[in-house]
Formats: sequence, C-alpha cells, structure tokens
Amino acid sequence: MLNLAFTQSVELKDQIHHIDTLRVEILSIPIPPKTERKLRWEAKATRIHSSLALAHNLLSRGQVVKILASVTRHVPTEHHDVLAYKRALDYIEESWTANPKPITFATASTIAELALTHPKETIERSVNSVENAIRTTLEYLENQTDHPVIQAGIALCLLSTSAAIPGDSGLVARLISATFLAKHGFDIRGLLTVEKNWLSAESSYDIALQSHATQGNLNHWLQFFAQTLAD
Repeated sequence: MLNLAFTQSVELKDQIHHIDTLRVEILSIPIPPKTERKLRWEAKATRIHSSLALAHNLLSRGQVVKILASVTRHVPTEHHDVLAYKRALDYIEESWTANPKPITFATASTIAELALTHPKETIERSVNSVENAIRTTLEYLENQTDHPVIQAGIALCLLSTSAAIPGDSGLVARLISATFLAKHGFDIRGLLTVEKNWLSAESSYDIALQSHATQGNLNHWLQFFAQTLAD
C-alpha cells in the first residue's frame, strides 16, 4: 500500500508561493533566441550530468558536454547513459510541455525505455513488476488538484522508493517528476536545473527521500523538494 499522506504546512505553502512568483518573474524576462538556445543547452548538459552522478555515474560535466557535442556513428559504451538520458529529456520537452493529457503508466514505460540502457526485455520486465504501484501513483496524482510542484515532488519520492523500478537508480523517477513540471510550465522553458542542487546536497537529498518511510508521510520530503526548486 503506497503512503501518500502529507500536510500542506505554512512553510510549504510559502515555498510554493515563492516558486510561483519566481516563475512569473523569470518567464517575463526577455531573452534573445540565440542566448536562450545556449542557456537551454547548458541547462540540459547540467541536468544530465547531475542526474547521472546521483545514479553513481562517474563522468564529469566536461565529459558529458563533449559527448553531447560530438557526432559519431559508433557510440562508445560509456557514452550510452548520457545519450539515453538526453533522448528522454528531448521526449519530455517535445511531447509533454504544456500537454493536457494525463501522465500514465505508458508514459513511465516510454521514459524507462528511453533512459535506461539495459536490454529492452529486461527493462520491460522491471517496469511491469511494479506496474500496479506506478499506476496507483500516477492515477492519484492526475486525479488530484494539487499544485504541480507537489505533484512532481510526490512522483519523484514514490517512484524512487516504494514504486521504484528494479535496476533503476532514480533516473526514471527524476524524469517523470520533470514531466509533471514540463506539463504545467514549471520547467521554466527548459532552464530549470534542480538536479544540480540535489547533487550538491546529495546526503540531504537521500535523507529527505527516505523520510517518507521513516516518518510515514511526505512532509519533510516535499519541503526539501520545494526549497531546492526555489533555490
């Protein structure tokens, strides 16, 4: 049984209000198209490096940038994770930005197939083994009227813990969370790099995720998630 209990504390409400204000301010800043393309590319490189690093990939950001910038027919094995994660981010950007459709188990399956580098049959078995937990989580989120930040935070926590895909190290969970943000326009035109904040506070990130199990609710995690998003 998934534990979806949380309370919208005054602190959490204040954090979300602050995020809403910052979002409007940032999106109203005029940015030349050439500059915005460069910023979005840099943000994507940072997101890929940070999320992979959280999954214990040892590539540096500089190496990730070189992999993304190179065009070669033969891709070395150690580059597969980078390019797979990029494909998943591209899919979210192209298919889910301002998309009114519900995020479903099929969405999670697609993201897993794009982001994970295991054999396709292995990925399918792993995803199907937690199908009920993923469906329950996503259907709950899509049937609620919670703020998109709360939806994204719950998705990340549950899909990293009680509804985690075997063999995944949080990659799919972070990507599905990003899907909720993109769907509601909280990815800030692809400029948001919250994964970098989680990497710089990795022990706090892990403790906050596990607080869901130790405290029996999502309160501490959601406050941590909202604070890092605002930062």
